[in-house]
Amino acid sequence: MNQNRKHNLAWQAAAGVLSLMLTAAAPMASYAGPSDSTAVTAVQGPGAGSSSGFASGSTVSSVTSPSGTSSGASTARGRSSVYDTASQGTVSVNGTAAVTDPIRTGISTDAAHFGAMAKGVDLSRWNSVTDWNAVAKDGISFAILATRGNGAEDVTFRPNAIGAAKHGIRIGAYIYSYAKTEEEAIAEADFVLKTVKDYPISLPIFFDAEDENTTGTLSKAEVARLVNAFCGRIKEAGYYPALYCNEHWIANKIDMSAVNWDVWVARYADQYTYKKATIWQQSSKGSVNGITGNVDIDYMFRDYSDKVDGNTWRTIDGQRYYYKNHVIQKATWVNDGANWYYADADGVPVAGWLKDSGSYYYLNSDGKMATGWKEINGDWYYLKSSGAMATGWRQIDNNWYYLNSNGVMQTGVQTIGGKTYYLKGDGKMATGWNEIGGDSYYFDADGSMATGWREADGSWYYLKKDGKRQTGWLTQGDLTYYLKGDGRMATGWQEVDGAWYYFHSDGRTATGWIGGNGSWYYLGENGQMKTGWISDKGKWYYLGADGKMLTGWQTIGNTLYHLEDSGALTVNAVISNGQTWYQADAGGACTETAAPGTEATAPQAENTAQAQQPGTVSVTGPDSRQQSGPQGTASVPGQSSGSYGPGSVQ
Repeated sequence: MNQNRKHNLAWQAAAGVLSLMLTAAAPMASYAGPSDSTAVTAVQGPGAGSSSGFASGSTVSSVTSPSGTSSGASTARGRSSVYDTASQGTVSVNGTAAVTDPIRTGISTDAAHFGAMAKGVDLSRWNSVTDWNAVAKDGISFAILATRGNGAEDVTFRPNAIGAAKHGIRIGAYIYSYAKTEEEAIAEADFVLKTVKDYPISLPIFFDAEDENTTGTLSKAEVARLVNAFCGRIKEAGYYPALYCNEHWIANKIDMSAVNWDVWVARYADQYTYKKATIWQQSSKGSVNGITGNVDIDYMFRDYSDKVDGNTWRTIDGQRYYYKNHVIQKATWVNDGANWYYADADGVPVAGWLKDSGSYYYLNSDGKMATGWKEINGDWYYLKSSGAMATGWRQIDNNWYYLNSNGVMQTGVQTIGGKTYYLKGDGKMATGWNEIGGDSYYFDADGSMATGWREADGSWYYLKKDGKRQTGWLTQGDLTYYLKGDGRMATGWQEVDGAWYYFHSDGRTATGWIGGNGSWYYLGENGQMKTGWISDKGKWYYLGADGKMLTGWQTIGNTLYHLEDSGALTVNAVISNGQTWYQADAGGACTETAAPGTEATAPQAENTAQAQQPGTVSVTGPDSRQQSGPQGTASVPGQSSGSYGPGSVQ
């Protein structure tokens, strides 16, 4: 650049760059962030059923992640730090404007004269811009700005970058190089990157090769290597690099066969001859309204809109930044077309927990917003499609999960909203039968723990107040039931501890007389089936070893008895078996006797000692001819009528 050539400045290391201060300006409008419109519909959870508490010590403590990996339950968020957007304050992006319009063309007659698409200027600390609006109106479409002067950041770079951008003038950047080694060239590139980071660079960044005392002392091959080292670093960062030099350097100082970058060429006296040039520095003594004194005039022959990506990630000093419409994004949500990120107040993507507008989000180590299941410090969280952390009940892939107020997926026995639930090791809400701590529990379709009577798989069960499945004898009021070893309510004939019982279809233990398959049986007050002699309503009956009531002529204990069709013992009567007449005494023992009308001996009372009286019963016996077995249809245990089953599932 001609202004730099006027001064033989000593080269200074980029490490001496002055500390930079942000220019105060109105904040950029923030992006709204990921939309929650595709989030899973919020629900109140699956609870609507009956509830009861588990017994102390029944809570399951082990936790298994959704993928099956064991981990420990936690009730604390376990976040070492949370980036809270509310604490970042007002963030300025240097007042620069987004570059959304194409470079302005057709506004300069000079550009048309040379067949160029646009006219521009290049500026350094040797120039003084007094009115950028006037500059823009004078046909200037772009400005290429110096980044270094006197070994530090050029004092005009920032105000010029802001002024040009605000008035729709595209900006690029350059550094007047003093490099003699590839390492120095890379250091210069890093200096430029740090300088331009916060500004909307939409044109190339140029390596200015023209200093005769430093770079100019090297061979053509060495200079080419410096150019490539600088430009490679700029490209690696995400910008578009190019070379600035005059035609003398092209012909004599640089091995151009080894350089494949665009060239901004300087030639003042007449038209440039290097045919690959994309920008021509035509004069060092131009005049532009709004700029005091002489200024370099440039003409552009290539549209860089498709070369300098305005929406992209850039890596500067080891840190990634996202640019939208060429503007660095700060204190806002960023979507790069594939993922959501949050750029902090410095433009750095947040990693870890983020709190924004009252919702929590989790950003992976690469800054990508997490969605779906995420294991963090041993706990599992669910991030909705909007990225917001879910809490409470959540239905995911047809399964229900519960995430506490800290978002941690819960497992084991949980009391939620006054109801008890069991969440399996993978967090899924349990329904139906589940084994917990060696005991069986039943959970209704809504996930709440069942108590009382429940019908499952065609059988009835009884769940205690603590939810444990009942087995063995169950007494409710004056009714008794028997639950088998698997908890199923017994019906029909059942052998329990060596004794036989009969249970009605509704599960009630039968007592008294029952009939079935043409036979009668008698069950005592405790429901046990009787055998041998019994007395009912003043009459005696005899039940065989299988419990069946006997009728007709029977020899019992070497004594002959007659049992009527009703089963009642015949006493104090003369009866015949069709061939022989017998006298039945008061105890029912039958002895041969003469035909009726002859003298006979009455039965002796002492024979009654053969029968054992089990106690008084209050049901109608078989001699009523009305008993037909269990009364009514199946009903709730303890109810004597109705066609419905045990209880109404709540």
